Amino acid sequence: MRIGLILGALYFLGVVFSAAAPSDLIRIDSVNEKYAVESVSFEVNPQNGRAGIRLVYNNPQQLTGLEDVDRGPAPRIVSLPNLQYDASAQAIVYQQRGDRVVCATAAKRWTVFGKITYMKPTGVCSIGSRLADHLSDDGWRVDRIPTLDTFLAITNR
Repeated sequence: MRIGLILGALYFLGVVFSAAAPSDLIRIDSVNEKYAVESVSFEVNPQNGRAGIRLVYNNPQQLTGLEDVDRGPAPRIVSLPNLQYDASAQAIVYQQRGDRVVCATAAKRWTVFGKITYMKPTGVCSIGSRLADHLSDDGWRVDRIPTLDTFLAITNR
């Protein structure tokens, strides 16, 4: 049932990697397999101009009432060496091997607190997850560790 809930949550989020070549997947995080990605967003630190990807996880079992305590890992912002904020273009770009891809651009929207600026994804860089098994070898035995890996996919170069 746990796998069904996670797969259902991933389907709901529209996680599809069929358009990306395997070399275009950049793993950005790994957590226990019982968690699911709740939301993702591109972020800019206004103090230093660095770009990152905010990941928010949840525990589908906790949401359905099957587990009361564990809500999932704390939200985290992941920085990647090739993910940068271009202040002149007001865009988050991914640069690698001479290629420059715009992942998100600054946009404004109104809230009850006034106008805010946020990073609007362009659709070229998508973030998704899939279940994976990692092996841990301590020199004596090999253990299988089931995880939920989150990736950045560059789908159009």
